[in-house]
Order: sequence, then structure tokens, then C-alpha cells
Amino acid sequence: AIAVSAHGADSEEAQTIPRFQCAGEFACPLAGASCVRGSCVGGNPCSQQNGGCAASAHCSWGGGGPARCDCATGFQGNGVVCVADAQDPCQHRVCPEHSQCQSAEDLQSSTCLCDGG
Repeated sequence: AIAVSAHGADSEEAQTIPRFQCAGEFACPLAGASCVRGSCVGGNPCSQQNGGCAASAHCSWGGGGPARCDCATGFQGNGVVCVADAQDPCQHRVCPEHSQCQSAEDLQSSTCLCDGG
């Protein structure tokens, strides 16, 4: 397996994805890669399957070492797994005068609470 450096809000641990397999000198799907003993070596891992990053992540590669996966804006995770950010249900809720919106801890619901009790 090749290492994919995953960067995100929760971790900076290396994730692994299956190495691209090949058979023959020109069989590697990665741009600039060579086939060595049945595995692709070198080349830009981001050029195929987003480098093993999540569909909602950006894959970048500096020309050496593993690819880097960063979750896109509005998503969080380690880059290999990205989930949509939870949105505060009070963000778009309008409560009656003299009350305030309070979100549940799980951000799945909200309640309008009267001011002063």
C-alpha cells in the first residue's frame, strides 16, 4: 500500500490505500509512473481516483512522498474521510420577540426560550 498523508481538523495521521497494480512498461495509470515488479512507482498519485482522498477533499502532491488530502470547505475529517460540517439549527431560525434560539447539543433541533426564564 502507498501512504496518503491525511490532513484535517481531527488528525494528521497517514492513511493507506491500495498500490496501483500494473503489468508492463506503459501500464501504470499514474502520470509519470513506471511499472516495477507489478506495482506503479513514482508519478502523481492525485492523477487517478483523487489520490485515494475523499470525493469532498482536495488531493495535492509535491512531487515526492505521499499525496496530501485536505477536506474541502464545509467538510471536516482526515481527508480520506470527510463529512459535511454540522450546521447550527438556530442559524436560520427566527424566534418570537423576547426569546432566544437555543440549539440542542446534537445540533439536530432547536428551541425558542423566553428571555428571563
